[in-house]
Amino acid sequence: MDEHLLQFIWKNRLLKQPPFLTTEKEEVSILHPGEHNTDAGPDFFNARVKIGSTLWAGNIELHLKTSDWNKHSHTTDKRYEHIVLHVVYENDAAVNVNCPVLELKKHISTALLEQYRDLMKNMNRISCEFLLPQVKSISIKNWLDRLLAERMSDKCNPIEELLSDTKNNFEETFYIILMRSLGLKINSQAFELTARALPVKILARHKTNLQQLEALFFGCAGLLNEPKKADTYTRELFNEFQFLKHKYNLQPIPAHYWKWLRLRPSNFPEVRLAQMAALVFNSSHLLSKTLECATSAQATKLFTALPSPYWETHYRLNKESRRRKKPLGEGYIQLLLINAIVPFIFMYGRKKGDEALEEKALAWLEQLPAESNTIIRLWDELGIKAQHAADSQALLKLKKDYCNFVRCLNCGIGKEILSKKT
Repeated sequence: MDEHLLQFIWKNRLLKQPPFLTTEKEEVSILHPGEHNTDAGPDFFNARVKIGSTLWAGNIELHLKTSDWNKHSHTTDKRYEHIVLHVVYENDAAVNVNCPVLELKKHISTALLEQYRDLMKNMNRISCEFLLPQVKSISIKNWLDRLLAERMSDKCNPIEELLSDTKNNFEETFYIILMRSLGLKINSQAFELTARALPVKILARHKTNLQQLEALFFGCAGLLNEPKKADTYTRELFNEFQFLKHKYNLQPIPAHYWKWLRLRPSNFPEVRLAQMAALVFNSSHLLSKTLECATSAQATKLFTALPSPYWETHYRLNKESRRRKKPLGEGYIQLLLINAIVPFIFMYGRKKGDEALEEKALAWLEQLPAESNTIIRLWDELGIKAQHAADSQALLKLKKDYCNFVRCLNCGIGKEILSKKT
């Protein structure tokens, strides 16, 4: 038994049948367990209990042992002056708490305690993986809906911080978020620094000239050093950037920020920067056009971009390769939508008080296919199949923030499993 489990049991009323008696043999009726307080002070606020013939409304404190009241110095703490009931797992000592004491030890199922111990010590990939068949499908669905909301909030928070950095410039924020996401994890920082070195207002002035856009992106990325044995196109980009760099007083980022190791050629930074240049070239007012899209399919079409012909035979500047077109493909765009565009639209709707935009963002996730990775495949193996990206995002949240930390008491699935053992 630990105090978190005791709080969980009290909060969810997972107790054996009454009568409940205080240490003074007065009968207790639990009308409402109270509101769980996770900050300093009593464990539960605004509880309602009937003790004997008197109805009490107030705060409740829980401890494993009655003697913990003195150990935690509650006697001299004014926050504990108005406790109406001291709930303990074991009454081990006579303590003057100025309120009745209720011992729960005999009211808690041994099976529940054993189940909790098994969950805490289970070294399987998912603590409850062998117990999942016991959980109703509607319970899993409801919990995934809740987790999706948490996941969206997690993703919106850094976007809101970035919006504050850009002085509430939504277009600049959207552009930086896109660039950050283009870099995947390995190059996200370098892409973001490039975006900050190359403001969107400068791109807007050159949006009709693809070569100038490429010169700006590659130059600000620190990838256009003075060419000695460069091919013709690279020299043209270098010369173009020298003029634009002086004109706008641009400061390229250090080239050492970029990483190529263990990347597939299609994910090389130069290819992604060329695709971004093509996207700016093909779509002016990208944010407003994105917001106008009704479906994820329309957004996917909007973000389809094909770089300049040079990139048909190159993955890197000055290094020729077999001819192959390199569009910003559908699968990659779907990742952009899931990880960058949908969270931005959701945040935008929240900031503007536009619930329709928030609902559209969530609808797009239900229109997009589920992600495929080791975590999603694990859930599939355990019988929880992601039907779409909304499910896969929720399942990622469940594994990373709940299962990995054995937070079964905070998990909707864990709660249902434990509730069956009362």
